Amino acid sequence: DLIDKFTSSPIKGIFIGMLITVLIQSSSATTALVIGLISAGIMTLKQGFGVIMGANIGTTITAFLIGLNLAPFAPFIMFAGVLLILFVSKTKIKAAGQTLFGFGIIFFGLSLMEGGLKPIAQLPEFSNIISTLSSNPLLGLLIGTLSTAAIQSSSAFIGVLQAIYSTSVETGVTDFTLRTVIPLLIGSNIGTTITGILACLSGKPDAKRAATFHVIFNLIGAIIFMILLVPYSNLMILISTSLEISPKMQIAYSHIIFNLITTVILFPLVKYIVIII
Repeated sequence: DLIDKFTSSPIKGIFIGMLITVLIQSSSATTALVIGLISAGIMTLKQGFGVIMGANIGTTITAFLIGLNLAPFAPFIMFAGVLLILFVSKTKIKAAGQTLFGFGIIFFGLSLMEGGLKPIAQLPEFSNIISTLSSNPLLGLLIGTLSTAAIQSSSAFIGVLQAIYSTSVETGVTDFTLRTVIPLLIGSNIGTTITGILACLSGKPDAKRAATFHVIFNLIGAIIFMILLVPYSNLMILISTSLEISPKMQIAYSHIIFNLITTVILFPLVKYIVIII
């Protein structure tokens, strides 16, 4: 009922898609949910398009939260979640406890991963890989796409990328700049569409159209930004240097701006994309 009420127009759908994705921290899950609702006849195709666009923006919040460096607070967040799960009987509060515990685990896990990556970032083989990616943005795009498709989560992939990039900056890997990172980010936006594709395989035609919309929408955005890679990278490097933004936040802001601009550019063209589908 809520989805039907608040997704009567694509603009409202975008905000609902953002909200749902921020709450469940997964654009892949939001897209799969939308495809399921379309397949069941609960949501129309037009409503679904708006929610999918919103999910693309909502997923950037995870990277922003990781950039805030909440790792020191992770044990306390996990502990608060455990208390709610064990000692409260109300289902909704238990669910809130599970959410808190899950958040805590994400940030605690990333802090462990970052510590483990520090020795790797100092290896000469790692520097060679980064040099190859620096000279070949299309390879970075491909790696971002395949890695995200494999783990079915752009948020998880970007979290790992933030940890590696931050560690590399600290250990002085000079080749690993935003110009190297951004193709990986763009690739993750393409890779995340695999969940929708898998979710629609046994669905109705409209469910398949929704998944196709997600692929085309993200693919067009990726093509635009790969063409504009040099000026966009230079802009983000300038902003990061001027404002002295931390390495993790540099990735978060690059991801947020990329998805916002893609949505703004393609929103007026949605009706034409629909015709193509």
